[in-house]
Amino acid sequence: MVDGGSGVATGDSPVFVCELVGTKARAQEIEGEFVVFKGSTARRQGVASWTSYRALREQLVQGGKLVESDDPDYFVFDEDVPFSSPSAGAAVVIARNANGRIQWKVEKTQQTYQAWSEQRLEPSRNQTS
Repeated sequence: MVDGGSGVATGDSPVFVCELVGTKARAQEIEGEFVVFKGSTARRQGVASWTSYRALREQLVQGGKLVESDDPDYFVFDEDVPFSSPSAGAAVVIARNANGRIQWKVEKTQQTYQAWSEQRLEPSRNQTS
């Protein structure tokens, strides 16, 4: 869980980072949601071919959850924002279609979300075999 919207990780999953196209975003899986932390940045200008989660990003801007930053090329998350998947979070952060399972990496090891998730499932697979 995130400590009161402060961007401080307190959950069971590791903290993930997405640092593409100049963004610096941190997130964590919390109770089935992928939560991007307050203070993370998101690219302002999306690519022309971007379709996935573009409307969601516009809702976050209109709702004041993504706000102006000191750098005109980026928005900043004004609060912790839960997403339905790592891909939704990544698409909003980097302003393009994205596979969040490979874009998000464990902060301390650079292991992809996908590799972390598969590794986490291994013990339960072995118990059912």
